[in-house]
Amino acid sequence: MDKGMGAVGPPRDGFPSAHWLDGYRPIGAGAESWDAVRPFVKVCADRLDLDDGAGALRVVRVLSRLSLWCLDQVLPLDPEVVLDPDTVERFVFDALTATGRGRRTGRHCAGSDRF
Repeated sequence: MDKGMGAVGPPRDGFPSAHWLDGYRPIGAGAESWDAVRPFVKVCADRLDLDDGAGALRVVRVLSRLSLWCLDQVLPLDPEVVLDPDTVERFVFDALTATGRGRRTGRHCAGSDRF
């Protein structure tokens, strides 16, 4: 099973870095699925104007998982759909771990009002 590249952090001199995001693939994401959602994640990361290395990585990880989940749910990769509070709640309930921290992080990162 192709497990992806995993948690390689963004460069220290800012985010987003097209080079870093081009080489990123979440652990467990198949190449075909990731290729389908990567452009959407890149556009969202650019629009969010992420500038914090650790925070940016967390947002990209959650946005990636949310986008892959939406692909599996046959939802359109459109910010109005993917980041809709109802979609985020379904994702949190269906896909994130049962730990409170994982659910809170998912809601916070995916439901960003900065978009």
